[in-house]
Amino acid sequence: MSLLSKPLNIALLVLACVCSVFFLRLQTLQERNKRLQETYAQQRAASDQRQQVIERLQQQITHLNEQQRQSAEAQAELERLAQNRLATLRKLEDENDQLRQWAAHRLPAEFGRLRDRDALSGANAYRQRLRDT
Repeated sequence: MSLLSKPLNIALLVLACVCSVFFLRLQTLQERNKRLQETYAQQRAASDQRQQVIERLQQQITHLNEQQRQSAEAQAELERLAQNRLATLRKLEDENDQLRQWAAHRLPAEFGRLRDRDALSGANAYRQRLRDT
């Protein structure tokens, strides 16, 4: 062997070792990059799902707030109608002496007992109530 070829062989061997180390390092980095990309994709999908849930909940809140507003409006309207009817009844009662006398009398006992009975829970309960009376 010539004098020049021995150092060249050593240099090539060192170069091959360095290249091999860099190649292994590159493979490691590529595998790590792949794992990180998969993790990122999973995290992104989970984040998207959470965002969809948040948006659905916000829509439900908006819908419930609208229903609550409509319910409050309906309640106010019903209260206004009830007050109007009550005022009309009082006005009629004040105008009509016969109606005032009728309203002052108590209801017959049979009507009062209607409120004292428990609610029926089926046909058997109805038959039992008929037997008891």
